[in-house]
Amino acid sequence: MRELKLRTFKQARIWLNELPDISYEYDAADVLQSIVKVPILAEQHERLISKVAVEILIPGGLNQCGILGAEIKSPCISGELLVKVMSSDKLGRELSWALASRLDNIFTGLPTEYAVAVLEKAVESPIIQQIGEGVLEFRYAAHGVVGSSINVFKRLCSVTLELLCQKTKDVNTEQIEALISPPKS
Repeated sequence: MRELKLRTFKQARIWLNELPDISYEYDAADVLQSIVKVPILAEQHERLISKVAVEILIPGGLNQCGILGAEIKSPCISGELLVKVMSSDKLGRELSWALASRLDNIFTGLPTEYAVAVLEKAVESPIIQQIGEGVLEFRYAAHGVVGSSINVFKRLCSVTLELLCQKTKDVNTEQIEALISPPKS
């Protein structure tokens, strides 16, 4: 796990090829999925990063926070990427170690409204073509009762996809900061 202190008091944690203990229970009926046609990538079996989790805390009038993790599984030669997002509207375990735990109640799980946003963002993102074939599972998440939102989880999804597509294990702090910063109005 790598902790990043970003400008304007933003904080992030990034896990590469490891995942924090934030799994949660979900029912088979709570799995959202979509198939994306992707190019067959020759170097896909030499992937440097197959698991990623990202946690953000953006302080402000309303603190924004969340954690999202994904894993690439089952490489195959099919020209398709199955994107799966496991949702759960039940509150999971409370996380006392989360960056926002002193400001909000943080629980494992991914409420349906956030899961839908993650699936939509992943499927519409052009970078998903670089992931290649197989199964991409978003099944590690935690959210704040107050500080999480659809936009927070869309940003977490963008950062997660960018990190999964990296050709190196070095994290570009400026790129991560640009991805997690709210859009300027």
